[in-house]
Parts: sequence; C-alpha cells; structure tokens
Amino acid sequence: IVPDPVDLYFKGLAPGEIPLHFHVAKESLALRSIVGLVDNKEKVKAILDPSSQIITMSEGVCLSLGVTFDPMVRVQMQSANKTVDLTLSLACNVPFQVGSITLYLQRHVVCNPAYDILLGWPFDIDMHRHMMRPAEMRPKARHNHKGNITITITDPNSDLVATILTYPQGKPHFLSGSFHSE
Repeated sequence: IVPDPVDLYFKGLAPGEIPLHFHVAKESLALRSIVGLVDNKEKVKAILDPSSQIITMSEGVCLSLGVTFDPMVRVQMQSANKTVDLTLSLACNVPFQVGSITLYLQRHVVCNPAYDILLGWPFDIDMHRHMMRPAEMRPKARHNHKGNITITITDPNSDLVATILTYPQGKPHFLSGSFHSE
C-alpha cells in the first residue's frame, strides 16, 4: 500500500495550523504515460510526473469506474500554471496494476484535469527505491533502437520487476459529467 503524503501531513498538523499548498503539474507537454488496470476494471493511461507531490485521478475516472472516495479529505493543490484548486476527495487503496505488479494507491480526486491519472513522486519513490543509486531519484528510463521509451519498476513488497513501455501524454479519456469512456 502506497501511503498518501498529504494525508500523513494533515495528521501531523497542530490544531488550527494552516496547511501548505501542494504542487501538481496539471498542464504539461513533455511528460510520458503508462497504462495500468484501475480497480481491476479498466485500463487507464497515467502520466508519470515526479515533480508532482501527490497522486491524482480525475473525477471522470472515479465516477466511470465506481471508485469510492472520502469527500472529507480535501486539499488545496497548485497546478503548474500557478492556479490553486481544491481537490474533491481522496480515494484510498485503489488497485493499479502495471505489468505483473499491483499497487494500492491513495489518489486525490480532481475535477476536469488535463489527464486521467497523474502519478507523482510518491509513485516514483515507492516503485523505484530498490533500483536507485544514491544520486538517482527517478525511474530508470531507456530509449531503444526504435525510439520507444521504457521504464523499469520494482515492487517494494515482492521485489517483482517489470519493464513498461511509455507513451506520449495525450488527452484524457474520461471526462467529468460524461461518466463513460469515449
């Protein structure tokens, strides 16, 4: 289970202490994506963005797949374009299978982002800790002779290793309000 750093942060605040804003790269162009099976129901493209402090999922994905969430956990997040939005909720322990590895992720639900799922640095840290050398804090990416980019991830619980093809970011597939995939 991948813990949510924001939830841990909130639990550590003193009564009355004002929380900080969290940064999410909502509008980015050069990012890569992977495809994973969400909640054992449907494959969804997820953007890899180690500059984001949290893992997020669009409201459209959440509602389309029937993922339950806690509307009492809401945080302010600052996007790459410096706008500040309030998340809608937190979806806890949502299965995300990529290759032979299944993670249980804590995802902040957001309204109408430029992606379906954004995997921030909590994903990077948990999935790559067994591969990192001290100076290396990002997933191991490789370019093959055909120009494809793959990443290799390691499950910290089982030590299973999977090499996964990445894709250009693209547009979100699930849209809030439609509650179905296009």
